[in-house]
Amino acid sequence: MKLVIAMMILSFIGLAEVSTETEVSLFNATGNTEVDTFNLRNKSELKMGKHVTQFGGHYTLSESENQSTGDKEITARNWDIFAKYEKKLAEKLNSLYRVQAEGDKFAGIKRRDNYDLGGNTNLKMRRN
Repeated sequence: MKLVIAMMILSFIGLAEVSTETEVSLFNATGNTEVDTFNLRNKSELKMGKHVTQFGGHYTLSESENQSTGDKEITARNWDIFAKYEKKLAEKLNSLYRVQAEGDKFAGIKRRDNYDLGGNTNLKMRRN
């Protein structure tokens, strides 16, 4: 039974359009203070017919070091992770559901959950 379910899932994924965007950045700035910043971001999308599913998230960490005293300090630490499902209802109308968890040490957010349910439309303007 597990093999049948796994084969069905793999066959559905084979019919879908899959895309992934991944970004890793390292930044270093030096002056009176040396700043090191690390950023990681990912977004994956699975499209199948009228259905679109997205997963992703990011993590940012920044540290600074005072050159004269040698004191180190974390100046930024934030993250988020999300899942989104979207279904095309008509040519220019979609319904969506999104779940997101996020945290930001310096905004005082240890963990916050966000839930979105609604719709969106695509308005295209024509040029004459």
